[in-house]
Amino acid sequence: MPNTKLSIESDTLLSDNMLLFWEHDEKTYMCHIKPDCEPANPRRSDTDNNLATLACFHSRHIGLGDGLDTKTPSEFWEGLVRKHVENNELLAKIRAGQIDGFEQILPAQDIETIDPDKLLDVFYGAVSDGEIKYAMAALNDRLCWLHMWLYDHSGLTISCGERTAPFNDPWDSSCIGWAVMDKNTAMSELAAGENNWREKAVACIKSEVASYDKYLTGDIWMYALYASDRSIGENECGRYPNGNTCSDNNSWGDTIDETCGFEGPYLMASGIPQTIGCGLPEALAAGKYWTGTANARTIVVYNYIRNA
Repeated sequence: MPNTKLSIESDTLLSDNMLLFWEHDEKTYMCHIKPDCEPANPRRSDTDNNLATLACFHSRHIGLGDGLDTKTPSEFWEGLVRKHVENNELLAKIRAGQIDGFEQILPAQDIETIDPDKLLDVFYGAVSDGEIKYAMAALNDRLCWLHMWLYDHSGLTISCGERTAPFNDPWDSSCIGWAVMDKNTAMSELAAGENNWREKAVACIKSEVASYDKYLTGDIWMYALYASDRSIGENECGRYPNGNTCSDNNSWGDTIDETCGFEGPYLMASGIPQTIGCGLPEALAAGKYWTGTANARTIVVYNYIRNA
């Protein structure tokens, strides 16, 4: 009998070798869902759609995030200031006391009297020496950033923003960098305004980090779609010697569609049913579907070789 569940919405988790069966327009369909064995890195393959920059720094896991050329946090933040803040603007910020703590390096009277070029040298020298807080203060009105956290235990998983479990583990977690978006990008690409650009930037950053985390954790899925002119029933089943039914792959013929790159962990949210079409979303919503599991079979083939 078909599944009697009225709806199969976001509460249905994807699972390895998951099967769905349904009927539509006098055809029977089978969808075989499994993990994408060669998922594309969204920070390399989809760069045109990446609005944030994921700057990661880790001594062992080289190439995390966007794989930037900058080797240290200081180099990264210094580059951001040079890119986004003109020298005259930076001088004005320093002299207006907008760079918190900078007076510890130069007293206020020295800031007012020192040569502008020397003042900039002092600022960039401090950032280069690791005082990235000065760079952050200079960029606060035109960049949005969130800390990125790594949990490294039997695999890698990342998060950003608030440091929650397991990313607060004292042994296996650490801060690996920042996810950054500039104000101009948020306003031009996210239809943001002066009052909400930071809010929209944060939402976009979190979405991109979540997508990258699914890649790191293997939560990327693919499907193979089959169709048959026969109805679901005994004609669509093989039989084990004990009488239990099993799907007969030969009855389904060739794959009619195979697509990868769907982000889990939930079936409907992944977009798989919507991509397949063929009446699957409607069948799932109405509970008119069957479920199953694909079991891999190992076939041993002997090669007979005569000794010379």
